[in-house]
Amino acid sequence: MCDDEICVPEAAALALTLPVGDGANDPARTALFSDARAQLPKAAQASAKFFQDADMFQLEMLESDQPDGLKLAGMTSAYFYPVEDGVLAYGKPQTIEQVSPDKWVLSTGGGYAEQKLTQITGILAVAGSDGAVQGWLLSAERTPKPLRAAVALPAAGPQNGSDVPPPRSGLLALLGFALLGGLILNVMPCVFPILSLKALSLAKAGAHEAHARAEAAAYTAGVLATFGLAGIVLAWLRASGFSVGWGVHLQDPRSVAVLALVMVVIGLNLLGAFEIGGGLSGVGQDLTQKRGWAGAFWTGALAVLVASPAPCRSWVRHLAPLLCCRRLRGCCCSSASASAWRCPIC
Repeated sequence: MCDDEICVPEAAALALTLPVGDGANDPARTALFSDARAQLPKAAQASAKFFQDADMFQLEMLESDQPDGLKLAGMTSAYFYPVEDGVLAYGKPQTIEQVSPDKWVLSTGGGYAEQKLTQITGILAVAGSDGAVQGWLLSAERTPKPLRAAVALPAAGPQNGSDVPPPRSGLLALLGFALLGGLILNVMPCVFPILSLKALSLAKAGAHEAHARAEAAAYTAGVLATFGLAGIVLAWLRASGFSVGWGVHLQDPRSVAVLALVMVVIGLNLLGAFEIGGGLSGVGQDLTQKRGWAGAFWTGALAVLVASPAPCRSWVRHLAPLLCCRRLRGCCCSSASASAWRCPIC
């Protein structure tokens, strides 16, 4: 099953029983088949070329000079469905603009395909002013340069034929905004319980700054290693032909049930219903119950698994609060009891 953003693999066993007829056409069904054939895509009989990179996909089309070929004048919208996988970003909107009397350019985000295809095929669905949609089967050749600026110029603005793509943000700026987003998103219910338990173990460290820093590094390593392993597994599954995305393990009811039970146990522990243990660095697995570096590492791994459905998928959301609390010398943590903790800013 698919939507505009992701496809979820499904399997089903289907059976259809058809009675044997005498081979003659049923007049009552003739019109139905004729209408279905009329809705099949037609050959565009038009010239087309495309440009594609990681950020942008553009398809340039010339209207056909054949009477039954591609015609785009008077249309209200168009959408391109490529046959090849990963050519464009399926979840991003597609825009089309007329650049000359008989030339049109369709633009959208670039796909994830690493192989640079020299030719693509696909269906262009064109909606007319009457609401009817006609499909056109077309092929396009690759061009090495962008066909047009990714953002259309204003109608009254100067025309510019520059092929220079828009400037990108610097790496430091991206990392800074990602870290800020991580600090904010740690109040989300998918991450906050894990961090609360880590704060308990941090309070146990007391004035041992070196020990706290070592646990922070181990927790960071657990998050990075788990994300890296998940990326490798997803890349291998995609290369094997599976349409999977982030959080695929949450499509399994068994995984959801286990994680739900883990969250219930964490909630009861934080409410004081029972005491798991002062040396706990995580919950849900025996590995996270280890003291020291090992417990911090596996708690980072658990945070990644539990936080999969969060709206921001950046790994820094798990790192920001612990790194800040354990790295900044102005933050000191103390424990009033085994079940209470505070972090005053000195």
